[in-house]
Amino acid sequence: MKNIFVYGSLMFEEVWGQLTHNQYHKMDAHLKGFIRLTVKGEEYPGIIPSPDNQVTGHLYINVCSDDIEQLDSFEGELYQRSQVIVLSDGSEYKADTYIFKSKYQTLLSGKEWDAGLFKEKGLKNFLKKYGYFNQQQ
Repeated sequence: MKNIFVYGSLMFEEVWGQLTHNQYHKMDAHLKGFIRLTVKGEEYPGIIPSPDNQVTGHLYINVCSDDIEQLDSFEGELYQRSQVIVLSDGSEYKADTYIFKSKYQTLLSGKEWDAGLFKEKGLKNFLKKYGYFNQQQ
């Protein structure tokens, strides 16, 4: 079991709930030293190291290995699951998160991703495009 920090589409129950089979405690959290950028032509973001920035998201506690395997498969080739330290309620937690691989960084737009805009306009399109994922596993 591992803690998982999510910062993009996985922050939304409509996506997280399709990929995981168990209920987990969730907390608001942030990750220092990274920036969240939109992926060109997509609704979702990627994060890359950026010392002067931080990313907000959610921390899921004690995620089981079966659900982590499903998340790994969903995130695919563009991301590397790596251990980071996140902050929540004044405490530090070790967690895994999905960092955009450096060899694919040219796919990032350079524009910061907006969770509110995703919820308002992008989530529906995202679910149309990727909502079938769990049914194919």
